[in-house]
Amino acid sequence: MPSLPHLASACAALCLLGACQAPVPKPTPTPDGAGVPVAPPAATGPVADASDSSDAAVDPDTLPAINCGEGRMAKLMNMPESEEAHAAVIAAVGHRHIRWVHPGDAVTMDYQPGRLNVIVDEHGQIAATRCG
Repeated sequence: MPSLPHLASACAALCLLGACQAPVPKPTPTPDGAGVPVAPPAATGPVADASDSSDAAVDPDTLPAINCGEGRMAKLMNMPESEEAHAAVIAAVGHRHIRWVHPGDAVTMDYQPGRLNVIVDEHGQIAATRCG
C-alpha cells in the first residue's frame, strides 16, 4: 500500500505535468463554417501622409470596401422601419449584408465587419447602426 508522502508527491508531479501543457490556439475565423481559414482583411485605399494636417471630413464613399456603410446612414436615423426604409438602407450602403435588430431579438456575437446592423427601437424607428 502506498504511503501518504508517495501519494502526495505523485499528485504534485501530475499537477506540474498538467501545467506544462501548451496553450490551445484560438480558432481561425472561417466564412459561414466552411472550414477554410480566412486571412484578416488588408487595408485598401490611399494612406494619409504624415505631413497632411488637413481637417477635411472623411467622405464615406471613399472608405474601403470592408466598411459596412454605417457612415452613410445619418439621414435615415429615426425613419420608421418599412419596406421603403429597407430599400433606402440598401441604396445608402450599396449592399444587402444587413441585419435588422429589434428589441428583444437574440443576436449572435459573430463579428462581420462588412455587415451593417440596423438597430430598431421600441417605436419601430431606426435608432442606431453598427458594423459587425
